[in-house]
Amino acid sequence: MLLSMPLLRGQQQFAQLDRADDDGPSQFVRGVLAQVEPYAVILCRWELCMALRYVQLAEGQRLDVQLDQTEPEGGSDWAARAALYYPQHPLYAVQFNEQLAEQYPLFPVSETYDLWQMLPFE
Repeated sequence: MLLSMPLLRGQQQFAQLDRADDDGPSQFVRGVLAQVEPYAVILCRWELCMALRYVQLAEGQRLDVQLDQTEPEGGSDWAARAALYYPQHPLYAVQFNEQLAEQYPLFPVSETYDLWQMLPFE
């Protein structure tokens, strides 16, 4: 009886933590990659870039899109990273970023995936 209690409790916890049927990351990746222009650059944080990078490397999809994994560290500014690509490439950001909004006009492409595109200066 004492040995079976931890097993039963572990089974309940596993059922709560099981993410086998969670297709949220897959929908995110497919939605974002379907909306960006050819040869675009996407600025994103590590946890969001990895799902996109997986689809590129493992499934060979949208290899024309470049991912710039930008972390909010000292000396790492999203606006400075954007200047490396803009205006030569269409530029997008996954999640709204204050640093970008201060330097560049941003347009929300998708509210579902929190995807923003940098617009040309007028």
